[in-house]
Formats: sequence, C-alpha cells, structure tokens
Amino acid sequence: MVIYYLSAPRMDLVQAFREAQADYERGDGAPDGEGLALDELKRGTMRGFVESQAAGTSMRRGVRPTMAGMDLWWCRARLGKATDVIGRVAFRHDLAPAHYDSGGQLWVSIRPSFRGKGHGLRLLLAALEQAPGKALRAPIIVVRDDNPAALAIVQTATRLVGGEMIWHRSGRRAFRFNI
Repeated sequence: MVIYYLSAPRMDLVQAFREAQADYERGDGAPDGEGLALDELKRGTMRGFVESQAAGTSMRRGVRPTMAGMDLWWCRARLGKATDVIGRVAFRHDLAPAHYDSGGQLWVSIRPSFRGKGHGLRLLLAALEQAPGKALRAPIIVVRDDNPAALAIVQTATRLVGGEMIWHRSGRRAFRFNI
C-alpha cells in the first residue's frame, strides 16, 4: 500500500528534493526546480529557495507577470519503509482575464523514476479535491501533445470528476475541471 503526503517545502526535505531534481535531470534533461539548473540548487542557495516556495513567492523563470504566485506542495509517498519525494503539485493563481472565473492553473509533476505506476492520476485527483480550498473553482491544466502519458492521465480525470478540453493550439491542450 502506498501512503501519500503533500508537504510544504521545508529544509528537512532538501536532500530528498535534490535527489528528485537529479532524477528529473536524468530522465527529462532538466530539473523541475522552477527553471533552475541542478548546480543552482546547491546547499548555499537552498534556504532562500525553500522559504520562497513555502511562502508562495517563488516565480518560475519565464512566467509571465500576470502569475500571482502559487501554493506549492512537494509530493511524498511511503513505499514500504522508505518515503520519497515523487513529484510536486502547484496551485498557480493566474490573473489573466481568461482565468478570473477559475482562479488559475493546477500543475502536477511526477519524477521520471516514479512514472507509469499510477501515482500521476492519484496525485491529480487529490489535487483536484484540494483545489477549491486553494481558490481554484475550475482549475485549468495544460498538457503538451508530446506527453501522451500525461494526456491520458488528464483525460481519465476528466471522465472521473468532470472536465473538458477548452483549447488545443501550439502543441498543447488545456482542460478545465468544474469541481
């Protein structure tokens, strides 16, 4: 049985977070650390990084100015006796006029060595359940066309909890969940 935990970023989880980022770099070619390179996520820089992520003031490189911050959680799973950081969930509050009614976007990321094991769908469903409490009444999830596994997860979630594809352009699809 797998037990999941959503943890606010904290210093006692930094080593597990770094291991997860190294896994992302090996599997995806880059870490999933707000656009930072793996060598930027070193010991001397982690306190400020973790504190800004926990406070929701961290801004991902390349994010447009209408993004008002996020509520970020590191996802951990107890698999047997060990607990690993297996990914993250971010509730991103977007101030673009198209999202005023929904509150923003929901992002779920699973580290490469934990993909294909059912964690993505479970974490997405858990995040959708938490979304209204994070002021996301109809969260939007954007999936790249070149990620068929993520697309399958999101399409399954739309069938299970109610959602629809609202646009498809530039090699990406957006789904809105009405929760």
